[in-house]
Amino acid sequence: MKTILVWNNGYNAFTEGLKGGDLRELEKMGCPQPNCRVVRNRTLLPLDRYHAIIFHFRATTLDDLPATRSAAQRWIFKETEPASYIYQFPRLYNGLFNWTYTYRLNSDVPAPYGRVARKTPAELEVPFVRQHFNKTRLAAWFVSNCHAHSGRDQVIKGIKSFMQVDVYGKCGVYKCSREDGRSCNAMLERKYKFYMAFENSLCKDYVTEKFFNTLKYEVVPVVYGSANYKKIAPPHSYINALDFTTTGKLAEYLLYLDSNHTAYDEYFHWKKEYKIVNGYLLNVERVCHLCQKLHTDSSTKVYNDLDAWFVAESKCKRLKKRLKTLRWNYDLVL
Repeated sequence: MKTILVWNNGYNAFTEGLKGGDLRELEKMGCPQPNCRVVRNRTLLPLDRYHAIIFHFRATTLDDLPATRSAAQRWIFKETEPASYIYQFPRLYNGLFNWTYTYRLNSDVPAPYGRVARKTPAELEVPFVRQHFNKTRLAAWFVSNCHAHSGRDQVIKGIKSFMQVDVYGKCGVYKCSREDGRSCNAMLERKYKFYMAFENSLCKDYVTEKFFNTLKYEVVPVVYGSANYKKIAPPHSYINALDFTTTGKLAEYLLYLDSNHTAYDEYFHWKKEYKIVNGYLLNVERVCHLCQKLHTDSSTKVYNDLDAWFVAESKCKRLKKRLKTLRWNYDLVL
């Protein structure tokens, strides 16, 4: 049995989103190696008896680290935010962490915000049937950070010069409470053809729930990020803003799809063969991966340059030129 301690509070995920945090849940969910438990009580065992300790980096401080550790204990760097929003220097923790646990696909324990999987044979027996809502609006965007590093507000401004985009939340005039996400998503699916799944940062592999949640509905996501979307999503399931040279060209294509129902419907053909995995099942998969690794990986590894791995390799960018008529262009954020 491996015991994993969650050292600090990361968005209230005290047991990594796992109900009860124990092996019974891992067994029930079909983990190939369920012999792990996730705990939050620092005094449950002597500190050097835990097999792994997860540090949510945003909540981690140098004056609050375990006083002792065993040679075999894994200290795990966890970060869900992009490298452009970490608010402290990773290099201060060089030589402390053994594994990484982030959205980056090359993490020791990858933790994406969602994933796409092929349907099982049983699921394929239930045919996908389009609802064909009588949509009356073109595009929507739910947003609370009005001046993100990615410059997405400027991109939306450029698009709005050519077509209507309804902006909900702190940055717009439309309202739909985030406390009632299910109703907002139902409204989005019923009324809108496109959702602007624009990330707040243009960093390697950084794709949030904005994208994966939208894929669950009959709405086409328009993405704006630095991830390799072709690697993580089915063909013809999204529209990448960065495939267009200007915001005007992007708007022109969206307006074309609005007037061509056959072309628009083709963006849902992938739903016949694929499904979205997120939410609780995804939490379980992450802990399953970590548990399996604790039982099988005894290699020695230390991150001696966290800035190089998490910051420099993330290659975060931002818009350089912001007028709607100019081509996309970037300079480095960090």
